[in-house]
Amino acid sequence: QSIANQAQAAVTAGGDISQTTSALSSQGADVVQNMLVDSTGIDEQAFGDATNTLMAFSMGEVEGKLTGLAKQVQGGNETKKELRLDMTELREELSDPNARWPQEFTWNEHSTDSEGNITSTEKSGSLTKAEAEALLEKLDGQLATIGEQSALWQFDLQSAMQKQSEIMNIMTAILKQMHDTMSATIRNVKA
Repeated sequence: QSIANQAQAAVTAGGDISQTTSALSSQGADVVQNMLVDSTGIDEQAFGDATNTLMAFSMGEVEGKLTGLAKQVQGGNETKKELRLDMTELREELSDPNARWPQEFTWNEHSTDSEGNITSTEKSGSLTKAEAEALLEKLDGQLATIGEQSALWQFDLQSAMQKQSEIMNIMTAILKQMHDTMSATIRNVKA
């Protein structure tokens, strides 16, 4: 049974795939070493440099995604904070029995595009009490939408962080196997 089939069976059964991952890492390290060191005659230093480059590329992609997702989550949290402040100001004025209407207000309206990017637009105007109540409901809807989007971003961020951890574990296992293989080869040559 191939390592890939073993991994699939372990995942399907909900079992531990650490042995399969270790075997896959070992096989991957052997393939890379055979291709780079044995087939091309590349020296160990160049082999180490190639390995480091591979790790940098693998981690760079994940790091870039993590950074982007973290910025989205942060932007969503800042937007929710702005919305809550605007809503609090409106609620305070609406609950004040001595407030005179219409009143001047400045607020931010927020929307998200199909890619989840938040767009903020500052608005101001003279509002009647009914218009202020309608605006409060509108901002409440925007807060709910941004909150849902933020929850999705947070889930995506957690998934990306988990993926980063998995990649680090796999890369560590591959590097360890490569080091062990090279050390054994050097010991055998010296013997």
